[in-house]
Amino acid sequence: MTETSMTVRLLEADPDVGRFLTDQDRLGARQLRVSAVDVKKGPFEATPLLREQAAFGALMLEGMIMHRLHIGDQVTVRLLGPGDFVFVSGVPRSMLLGESTCSATGPARMAILGNEVLAAVRRWPPLAAGIYVRVGEQTERLAAQLAISQLPRVDQRILSLLWLLAESWGHVGPAGTALPVSLTHETLGALIGARRPTVTLALGDLSERGAIVRQNRGWLLLEPPPGIGKATAGVIDAPTLQPLESPVWWGGTGERRPALAREDLLRTLDVLRHEHLRARERVRAQLDAARATRERCLAVRQRISAHRVTKPPPSSGSVRNGRSG
Repeated sequence: MTETSMTVRLLEADPDVGRFLTDQDRLGARQLRVSAVDVKKGPFEATPLLREQAAFGALMLEGMIMHRLHIGDQVTVRLLGPGDFVFVSGVPRSMLLGESTCSATGPARMAILGNEVLAAVRRWPPLAAGIYVRVGEQTERLAAQLAISQLPRVDQRILSLLWLLAESWGHVGPAGTALPVSLTHETLGALIGARRPTVTLALGDLSERGAIVRQNRGWLLLEPPPGIGKATAGVIDAPTLQPLESPVWWGGTGERRPALAREDLLRTLDVLRHEHLRARERVRAQLDAARATRERCLAVRQRISAHRVTKPPPSSGSVRNGRSG
């Protein structure tokens, strides 16, 4: 799956990592070299690879990693490309995730961040700040993808997502902004939270109005993303984290008070029992009212049917007389 191919200069691979270095420190930090690992196309697990390399993370140099997250029957995708970081997973996966898998969409190359980087950070601490900020920018892109998936129209989501990816991996040219990322309709749907048929229709609308052009190696973006320069409306109330309160039968000193606990529990059960009885009586009264209404409706329908049967049909003579008159 992987093989070590060469070494690279970290600051040449990603100059932004050294953004906080002084000019003098940057001259020395430029000599920092790290191993580069080639990843073949197919399933990919970062943590075993990084542990094998005695590394805490890696920097994507070439290629792209697709991370699939399954929650129920819904599949969500995030993309990691050149300039993104991959780290050893040390936190248990959320129980909400049914499955979490990664795969390289093609041949990829990663710079290994191990002891050499830790030693360099000890010598030039601003390197750690540079890595931290780069990871923060990566997280901001993921947050933007989450916001895009909540746009009301699928064509807005697609156009916004393509521009979001273009901010990281696009190139501005005379004809427009080129995004050299090949995405299937199914992958686009997983990125924005939409079904593939809906994505196909939305892509057709975007192409017809000249917003995007499908190219052999990706997309050409011609129309700006929606909402540029517009102020957002509406106010969202800020949530507050409420402090945890100890139950009334808890002593508050780390020990239970059995007598008080039993009395409080019995009172609580008594209140709940009375509330249950009252709720049952209300439901029973509503059922009786509904049954009476249903019986009245049935009686009315029977009277209408009986009236239709007993009403004599008009005689032919009266019809002729009516016409002659």
